[in-house]
Amino acid sequence: MIIAVDMGKDSTKATMRDSNGNIQKLIFKTKSQVCSGEGLFNSKTYVLEHKGIRHLIGEDAFYSSYDTTKATMQHKLAMYLAISNLIGDRFAEVKIITGCPLSVFFNVEKREEYKQFLMEEKLINIKVNNENRRFNIVDILVLPESLGYVFNDIKKNENQIFGVIDIGGLNTNASLIKNLKIINSSAFTINEGGSILQGKVKRELNNVFSSNYQDYQIDYVIKDRSNKEINNIVDNVLSSHIDVIINEAKKYNWDVKNLKICFTGGGSIMLESQIHTKLPNASISDNAIFDNANGFLRIGEILNAKK
Repeated sequence: MIIAVDMGKDSTKATMRDSNGNIQKLIFKTKSQVCSGEGLFNSKTYVLEHKGIRHLIGEDAFYSSYDTTKATMQHKLAMYLAISNLIGDRFAEVKIITGCPLSVFFNVEKREEYKQFLMEEKLINIKVNNENRRFNIVDILVLPESLGYVFNDIKKNENQIFGVIDIGGLNTNASLIKNLKIINSSAFTINEGGSILQGKVKRELNNVFSSNYQDYQIDYVIKDRSNKEINNIVDNVLSSHIDVIINEAKKYNWDVKNLKICFTGGGSIMLESQIHTKLPNASISDNAIFDNANGFLRIGEILNAKK
């Protein structure tokens, strides 16, 4: 069984194909904390017990990781949770397709370290909401983040040259694609993801208005267009943020004026207006949040068919 898991800093997305050939998918917040007792949690929050320790994972959990690495217990447990929620209470042998930042992928040693970290345990015994879950991880394939978009529509993207800019929760990963392959010299990773953008908005609003905006308010502030003064400040921060990404692309010799560029990742949705203003030749994926998970699943299926 092949399962694609995209453990983002903001949310974890996962996909698999069921016995009827239909793609099943799920998403939950990549937040966690050690917990005790049952508690009352919403349907987007789970209690996962691993090696006798209970972890709250999802929307109601407190801790989000802003470490640049994904080799954390939080991300590993998110992977376990995603797998268990897709396969249910049956035992399964699973092959995992997941991603890492481009900066990690092109460092063979770091990429292998990340894979080995995720595979420290192969036979997994956990409880999710007090229900036993058991599966065996046969193998893990680590792919570069942003490549998922390319393989969502192979016929459309083959024999093409274009740029992909994947704005995740913490990182932005970008590369030029030629004939479905990354042009290595064009690839870069910068810490300019959606969570970083929201932090910039919060700090600027608090500085200008001497206010006390909190993280949980900022997503709503960005979407709300009712206050002109706030809108101007938010738009200036968003505009500066996309300028940083564009300037980084220029450093890697992207022809940003003429290239076809596609934006993907949840962070790109917040920047839609600024993207279209700054880069009229750019588009935003219709499935920006699930592009990597869907594309990784497709890659896994292609490779599996060749064996």
